[in-house]
Amino acid sequence: MKILQASTESEYQEITQFFWKIWKEEFNLERFDRINEYKQWTVFYIEINSKIVSVINIRDFRNTKHIWRFGTIKEYRWKWYWWKLMNYTLNYLQNNWETKVSLDADHKRTALYEKYWFKQVGEKIAVWNTYWIKMIKDI
Repeated sequence: MKILQASTESEYQEITQFFWKIWKEEFNLERFDRINEYKQWTVFYIEINSKIVSVINIRDFRNTKHIWRFGTIKEYRWKWYWWKLMNYTLNYLQNNWETKVSLDADHKRTALYEKYWFKQVGEKIAVWNTYWIKMIKDI
């Protein structure tokens, strides 16, 4: 297992394909092209045997860092790779003098983020075909 930071065109293309594959059915997407966005943000990913299995990206949002996208392919979700990637990301933010991080959690997954001491700070909002809740954490 390796945790890497995306920096090349091919890595950004792989990450875009990664998110499209894991979300195309859940959100009924025909296309998911975010390469230019990823190039502006910090993107970490876990690679196992030359295959991306988990990705997280962070962007600046209203004077705080915001976890914009975070996903792990199904067959690796309960092998705790997502946990390692989240810990790595939070340590990275703390080492770079950040004091807060936010994310928009699927309303069904808020308990997962509460394990990391994220707190709900908003009401449910409709996004695509599901509901999201804004959460924030002091780091």
